[in-house]
Parts: sequence; C-alpha cells; structure tokens
Amino acid sequence: MASRVAVEPVALADLRHGLRRLDRFADVLAALRRGESGAVDGAWGAACALVAAALAEPCPGTLLIVLPRSGDLDEFADDVSSFAGHPPLIFPAWESLPQDRDVSDVIWGARLRVLKALAAPSPPQAIVTCIQALLQPVPSRTELAAKTRRIRTGAQLDLDAFLGWLVDHGFE
Repeated sequence: MASRVAVEPVALADLRHGLRRLDRFADVLAALRRGESGAVDGAWGAACALVAAALAEPCPGTLLIVLPRSGDLDEFADDVSSFAGHPPLIFPAWESLPQDRDVSDVIWGARLRVLKALAAPSPPQAIVTCIQALLQPVPSRTELAAKTRRIRTGAQLDLDAFLGWLVDHGFE
C-alpha cells in the first residue's frame, strides 16, 4: 500500500505548484486551455495574486490581470512577483488630462515599455493593469514604430540630426 507524504512549501513560489495540483484548479486550467471560461471563487487578498501566478506559467500567451482600481497595481504586482519568482509588467492608467501629458511622463514611459514588450519575440508572461488603463488609447503599432529611434552601443550618431529628431518628437 502506497503512502502519501505531504510536501511543505519552502518558498512562496512553491505554493503555485501546489495549487496547480489541486483537482478543482486543474479543472479551471483545462477549461481555459479549451477556450472556455473558468472561475476561482472565494479568493481575496494575496490569494488572488497566487491564483494569477499559478495561471501565468501554463498560459500559452500573456496573462492579462485586470484590477478594478489603479491604486492596487503596485501592491498586486509585488504579490504576484512573490509567488511567481519574477515581476509582471504593470500597464498603468493616466491620471491626467491628455493635454497635460508630455514625453517625460513616467506613466507614458511605463505604458510604452509594456506595448514594446508585447511586440517583442518573447512577450511577457503576465501584465497587471486596471480597467481605467484599458479604456485609455494607445498608439498603433505603425505609429509606435514611426516614432521610435534606436540607438545602439558603439554606433556612430549624427548629433545634430539626433537633436533635431528629439525636438521634432516633443523633447525640449
């Protein structure tokens, strides 16, 4: 007769593996793989981040985690990072009017980093965002490519042309 030995997690990241071994959670994963919806009820606090971390790894693409409030993004991303072993990207919402934004805006930079990561050959495993951020416009891929300037280490750069490009794109 075989005996069962309980394995205690030694790190927070081990909890996501234990969660995926539960029959009911495996049922949710199977439903999601079939393109159906799945639900995990009764999770609150950091348990929600544990569920997200457990879903992100087997997810065939990028897992988009949508929170109800922008003020929860950083803390939730920290919790996901604790369980996943690496941080998810954060796609923040602007809290200013469009005419008040400029190219040095930290939120603008964070949003651009996420958009560029999504277009990369190896997209991110998980993105944490909020409803407000998803409702705000983003530049098209074409517009983003047209307004991107790549500078490589060791390459020669025409300083006057580069300064002109910066001014043309809103830098002062």
